[in-house]
Order: sequence, then structure tokens, then C-alpha cells
Amino acid sequence: MKKALLIFVFIPCLVNAQLLKGVLLDKSSSEPIPFATIGTIGSTSGTVSNINGEFLLETAGSDSIIVSHLNYGVNYFKIDLNNTTQTYRLTPLVITLAEVTITGKTIQQILNEAVLKSEQAVTSPIYLKSYYREFVKTNNNYTKFSDGIVNYYLENKGKGNLKTKVWVTDSRAVELYDEKEEKIDWDLTSPLDIQDGPKPSLISSIGKFLNEEEQGKYDFKISSPDSKDKNWTVISVLPKKEIEEMLFEATIAIDDETGLILQLDYHISDYHKQFAKEANLLIIKAKLLHSWIRIHFNESNGNYNIAYVYRDASMKVWNKSNINTEFRFTSDLIVTDILPNPNSLLKEDLYSGKSLYKRKTPTKTEFWINSNAIKLTEDQQQIVDGLMKANAPGKQ
Repeated sequence: MKKALLIFVFIPCLVNAQLLKGVLLDKSSSEPIPFATIGTIGSTSGTVSNINGEFLLETAGSDSIIVSHLNYGVNYFKIDLNNTTQTYRLTPLVITLAEVTITGKTIQQILNEAVLKSEQAVTSPIYLKSYYREFVKTNNNYTKFSDGIVNYYLENKGKGNLKTKVWVTDSRAVELYDEKEEKIDWDLTSPLDIQDGPKPSLISSIGKFLNEEEQGKYDFKISSPDSKDKNWTVISVLPKKEIEEMLFEATIAIDDETGLILQLDYHISDYHKQFAKEANLLIIKAKLLHSWIRIHFNESNGNYNIAYVYRDASMKVWNKSNINTEFRFTSDLIVTDILPNPNSLLKEDLYSGKSLYKRKTPTKTEFWINSNAIKLTEDQQQIVDGLMKANAPGKQ
């Protein structure tokens, strides 16, 4: 069970592989299932379903796929070789409250130990290859898109000191011009930062729920699936309604065998978002409306590291003149390989910017064909198709 749950994305370039198009649905409600891991038996390649439950997977001749999700367990499906577009329905697991008293520890102690153990287990130093993309919406219309092949060097120097280098070996970008956006400093307003990438410091963000001053603002619950294959525990952190502050709620999945964090998901509580405060950003004001971060971790071949990061945030920006706009920022980062030999990384590809969009250099190859591991939604695909027509290699 553990190995199946941790199947992730290290995606080689496959030759003569069949492309499977699928969608995952809840068997009871027919709702789409996002953020499930899909792979093939005997292979380390795989992908993640998008917010509509859709996925694309190169099956490399395999006749079966494995679908893993903490709320649905591990499911095996035969591939219909005569039908490469298929729907898979998953039965949700029954979640039960765990008997915490048998551990002799509080939920907070269990969570704190998982954080410390996971921080110590992260492989360092390491070179990671990833596919990254980011979108910006202005008043519900797409205005910016960029994606690229991004390589990271991460080295833990101890005492919270992390050495990071970022190389962007290829990228593309498109913009729908908006005169008002020209007056906004994106480095100040955008919550997206390509430099953060798969930093292990994301694990430390759980600490906001555990320090003495903040801990009293939350209720902690522990649960686990009622399944014979179960080998993970989920801790839920829920802000108390009487606390009139902007607070986050979170779920953290912990492997029972290793004690390592498998998955982290936190977002602003729907009730507590009303207490968000305004921020002054030079000539404009901003207010956070929504923030959601989801992180998957991978443990394989002795390496433990972040394998997938999804960010989604929206904010309102305004001033006394003519700016009164709502922006939404989303990004996906999926680690596709661990680089054993980083000698191929070039000095001219080093990148220190915050937004990938600002790296407006000519696209070298159609890198997205083999590297776009997460299926775009229909509206996302439309903007990317427009980009590909206008910005084909050699035309920029």
C-alpha cells in the first residue's frame, strides 16, 4: 500500500508509448477527483489528475494503471487498448476517528514529530528537474501564462539555512495586454515565486499551527481510513470559530511506518477569510481573498523530497485612481527527475527572478509535449493553444 501511494512522477521520455486519456470520478457523487496519482505497474512514471479529474498518461505498453488517493486508497484498472479515452469511478474510503490515547501522545506531539522527522529526512544536496507553469487571471479572464523546464539545486546548510540555485533551461510566455496591469509591481503583489519551488522549508510552514501563541486558536483531530490496507494517518487542524482572525485550516497525511509526511494541504478557512486585513503596497492596497497550497512528497530509492506543489491564491488590488481589480494566481510544479549529473546545466540558464513570466527569452524546443505531466483544463488549453500558434520556436 505504501509503495503504491508513493508512486510519483519521475517521467522518462517514452518511445512508442500509448497515450491514455482518462477522468476520475467519485463512484457515489460522480464528482471529479483532483490530485490523484496515476501510474502503471512496474514503472516509476506517472501523473496527477487536474481539478476536473482529468489526466494524460503514457502507458508504455502496460495493460493496467494504478490510481492512488488518500481518500480513495489504491485502485487497479485494466486498460482498454481499444479505447484510449476512459472514465474510472473510485469508491471513497470510510474515514474513522483514531484512538489517540493508545499512542500516549497528543495530536500536536504526533504532528510536531512528523514535521521534525520529515525535515531531517529530506535528501540534501540534490538536483531536481521539474516542469513548472503559472497562470494569472484578471477579473476572471486569463491575462498571463508561462511554463518551462526548471532545475533546482537544494542544499541544507543547517539551522534553517538552505542554499538554492535555479536554472530555467527552456520556457515560454504569453500576455493579454492590460493597461492597468502595467502600473502594478508584480514582484510585490504576486504570491507565486519560482525560487520557492520544491523547497523543504514548505514543511516548516506547519509550524504556524504548533507554536504556543497560535496553538490555542485551533482544534486538532486525527483520523484514518477504515481499510485493511490502511497505513497512514490524517491530522486535521481546524481554526476555532470564536477567533476573529484570518486563519488557515489544514490536513496533513503521515505515513504510519516511516513517520514521514506524505501530503500537506492548507487553505484559508472559509469563515475566517472575512477577517483578512488590507496591506499597503506602495501606490496600491491589497487584500488576500483566498489562498490554497497542496504539497505531495515522494520517497523512493533512498530519496525523500517534495514531488508536487500546487498554489492557488486570489487578491483584490485597488487605489484611489483607476485600479480596482481582482487577480487570481495559480501554479503547478511537478518534479520529473533527479539529476545524477548536473554538468549539463549552463551558467546562462541561471535564473534569480520571482516570476517565470518575466523570463521572456526565445523558446528553444517544444518542451511541453514530453514534460506537461498534468492535463490542462479546457480554458487553460485555449490560452496555451493561442500561445503555441503565435510563439512557435524561432518566431519569437
